[in-house]
Amino acid sequence: MSETKVLDFPRYAHVEGHTDICYSEDGRYLITCGQDGDIRIWDGIEDSDPIEKCVGSEVFAIHQIGDMLYVGNDHHTLEIYTFPSAELTDTLTRFTASVCCLDSSKNGQLIAAGGCDSTIQVVDKDTKSIMNFNSHKSPILSVKLDPLSEFLVSSSCDGSVKIWSIENKSVIKEWTSVIPVSNAFQHSKIKCTPAWDPKDGNLLAIPFGKEIKLFQRSLWRELFSLQDYRLSDQEITVMSWSNCGRYIAAGTNTGYVFVWNVSSKVIVLHAECKERYSIRSLAWCPKDGAHTLAYCDDHGQLGLVENVCSDDDFYKDADETNNIESNILMTDDESNDNVISLEKIKNESGFGSQNGVKVYNNDDDDDDDSILSSKYVPQAV
Repeated sequence: MSETKVLDFPRYAHVEGHTDICYSEDGRYLITCGQDGDIRIWDGIEDSDPIEKCVGSEVFAIHQIGDMLYVGNDHHTLEIYTFPSAELTDTLTRFTASVCCLDSSKNGQLIAAGGCDSTIQVVDKDTKSIMNFNSHKSPILSVKLDPLSEFLVSSSCDGSVKIWSIENKSVIKEWTSVIPVSNAFQHSKIKCTPAWDPKDGNLLAIPFGKEIKLFQRSLWRELFSLQDYRLSDQEITVMSWSNCGRYIAAGTNTGYVFVWNVSSKVIVLHAECKERYSIRSLAWCPKDGAHTLAYCDDHGQLGLVENVCSDDDFYKDADETNNIESNILMTDDESNDNVISLEKIKNESGFGSQNGVKVYNNDDDDDDDSILSSKYVPQAV
């Protein structure tokens, strides 16, 4: 079990309220935005003179890729700025309310945006062709494109999480009552922020209150969950998957950060933010070997979590968890020939609540409910 690490005091970034953060694609810059209408580009957290730009009365979301910075604000537009000079160059699309969340496809060609008007748009940045996704009944909290650009996952103030087919622009899976219902993006205490395994999208992670549940792509079966007893009196507000795909980080409403090794389901970091404000955004540094998380809280403060994990954690955790050395991924076609008993996995691998793991079998699924398949499902050796 990981001991609690007390973090350094965060620094002021924006006024109190929702604050978003992302890293530049190369990992050099931290980029923040807030309810003061400003974006700030920091050359490291100690930067005393960040690049500042007022882009509206309120700014809700930022996303950087290539030489462009995408900004969602109260102008009801998705704006494009140069990076890092932060000069406005274009408007990519328009909504009927504020743009509150952003994401891009792996190659940067598609930009997904969610609005406070309950709609989602996916825009081709070159042709500006727009795909509209309409089914949520309240402001959108988060959007995430899968690495293969086949699916989109979204969360909303209506309490639901939906998976969409990008090709058909239709909902193919929905979970209701995942988060508390609210009537405004700013009033929602929990953003949820579901995310795909960044390598191949074979797993989808969704925060459900005090745990993160992981589902298999296409079948949408729940395979296991990430838990910790210290979450009993907290709620997960945001989560973020590391670029390498090994780790998932979560921030809570009481100012704690948890990091799990996904393969072993073991906590590798439990950190306490000094002032214990609710975490509003989390971002992993994309530099290889950086092992750093940046966060912003609901008081507009910016902080870092450094030395989150080591290069050896992946292998060490696997050794400590019953010497699990291999993972399994089965397609639907393969599943008939490679049936893995849920009970056998649980019994032989020794996974249980003490390891922060639950393995589920959804009785509402197909007849072969006992089949459990994912590249992260442990195999006893």
